[in-house]
Amino acid sequence: SGNKVKNKKFDFSFTCSRLYLSLYNYKGDYPYYIHRFGDIPHQDIRGYKFKGVSSTLKGTNLYYIFNNRHYSQAAAYCFSKYQRKSSGSFIAGIHIFNEDVTMNFNDLREHFPNEKICDDLSYKYKGYSALFGYGYNWVFARNWLLGASLSLALAYKWSSGDTNQPADDFSFKNFNLDGVGRIGVVWNNTKWYFGSNVIMHSYNYRKSRFAANNVFGSLNIYCGFNFGIKKSYRKK
Repeated sequence: SGNKVKNKKFDFSFTCSRLYLSLYNYKGDYPYYIHRFGDIPHQDIRGYKFKGVSSTLKGTNLYYIFNNRHYSQAAAYCFSKYQRKSSGSFIAGIHIFNEDVTMNFNDLREHFPNEKICDDLSYKYKGYSALFGYGYNWVFARNWLLGASLSLALAYKWSSGDTNQPADDFSFKNFNLDGVGRIGVVWNNTKWYFGSNVIMHSYNYRKSRFAANNVFGSLNIYCGFNFGIKKSYRKK
């Protein structure tokens, strides 16, 4: 496909000492690397960069912070709080998502003209996840903080679509293991702040005739000013 990749992203976060809520919407054309496809010889298709996938992913995450007296997600990713001492916490929550996927196979038809390629596909994937993970903020110097968190999710997913392919090929209702990872570094003197973070979402789909691993990520660089900030820990 010779189309220029056009991606759009919306991300919103809200946090308090105990809860962390995020809403996101990713839309764009993303390349996939094909492991195998139909009757095309394995050595010809393996690792092929397929550019015919357009995807819109919407979702929300809601976390509960167990060690909320000493650890703050906001200090690392929302910058509305200030954590003075290194600390971590277990995290549990829920994740709800909806992904619309369109697959245009013109790219494959042009590259493999002698192979029989299936019709274009349009599918919707929905799911609910129960998440559990751990986050840690390392205060390695005055006003500096390095945060990282990883959550694994047991997700129940189902699909529906509009395609001429046999319904059982791309439809499913089953459980998979997904993940959400975050890492960020920030300088914050309670008034001014600047830093960067990376947020990654991984979604897996598995069926006997169809398997995909989708990874959506974003790199953010920021600076700003806090009009009023509270510390994220309490003295004993």
